[in-house]
Amino acid sequence: MVSGSQNQIAAEVMRNMAESVAVMDDAFRFVAVNPAFSRMTGYSEDEVIGRETSVLNGDRHDDAFYQQARRAIQAQEAWSGEMWQQRKDGSDFLCAMQCNQIRETGTRNRLYVLVPSDITERRRIEQELRYLANYDPLTNLPNRTLLSERLSRAIVEARRRGTRLALLFLDLDNFKNVNDSLGHATGDRVLRAAAQRLQEVAGQDRTVARISGDEFAVVLADITDPAEADQCATRIITAFDAPLRLDDRYEF
Repeated sequence: MVSGSQNQIAAEVMRNMAESVAVMDDAFRFVAVNPAFSRMTGYSEDEVIGRETSVLNGDRHDDAFYQQARRAIQAQEAWSGEMWQQRKDGSDFLCAMQCNQIRETGTRNRLYVLVPSDITERRRIEQELRYLANYDPLTNLPNRTLLSERLSRAIVEARRRGTRLALLFLDLDNFKNVNDSLGHATGDRVLRAAAQRLQEVAGQDRTVARISGDEFAVVLADITDPAEADQCATRIITAFDAPLRLDDRYEF
């Protein structure tokens, strides 16, 4: 049997924890929350006690998603997962949750102790690092790493289906002169404009990658005749016969 003093100690520990903690009954109504929970969600203790956890539900998941999560929590003594939640001010945050079942003192009623953590910023950084690992931040084209991965997949698929593929390499003639005479900022604008034109000519369904500097590559997957690669190369060369214009100041 747990004494009153032990309950007070437990409540004081929960109140002073840096981690957000909430306790819910079997109907998923809040019965206790700590100050860290209020700081994370924007809801005071008085605003959530007795209310269902759905008060935090946002629009990024449908009702079926939340119902499925509830069933999983009820079926397991310990459950963990991630879901988008919504603060009192309407802002969304990605929440990593750890939930454990306990029995209420003196009864057989189930309680759920939830430890939710705001991982929105951590996930944003992870996605940004993943993007930087696979894309060129200047042109937003795939980089050499992603090109290699997509080319490998295209080769496997071509062998499986008995089709062909082509790989085009190209660079911009005299690009160094642009950097040397007008500066790297203007050179970057030229690269972005060239990348956009190259993607438009090759087609949005084609992989166009920036390999390095002023070097690009185009993967032509699922072609039936080598002439298709010649035709695409010709279209690219013809397209770049037209000058690249930056505002009304420069024409290359």
